[in-house]
Amino acid sequence: MQSTLTGREGLLSGKGREDGVRGSVILEDPNIRLSRKAMAAALTAAGFPIKASTLACKATRGGGPPFQRFGPYPLYPWGPALAWAEAQLSPLVTSTSELNEIRRRKRRGERSAVSSLSAE
Repeated sequence: MQSTLTGREGLLSGKGREDGVRGSVILEDPNIRLSRKAMAAALTAAGFPIKASTLACKATRGGGPPFQRFGPYPLYPWGPALAWAEAQLSPLVTSTSELNEIRRRKRRGERSAVSSLSAE
């Protein structure tokens, strides 16, 4: 099935399915490679709001999703980029104080920062 996402971000085309939310696409092929602009649009459509300029900054400084070069063009494989975005999520919490406690424990190097709070 061929689906497309069009809009301000540009054109994203690839094998996928419509998810019913503002014409966005959920890509099914994890190996499909997308341009930086298309990847930003796809991640945003998947619920991870990010701009192409942020991906460009992270490509320079590090800490972003993996990509390859095709000549001068960066290409991002969908599967690893989605996994990267999911890894950026915090654990589920019911208040900001829980999140602050998790961050404090991580800074101190306590391994059970997440598991001890979720057990409560």
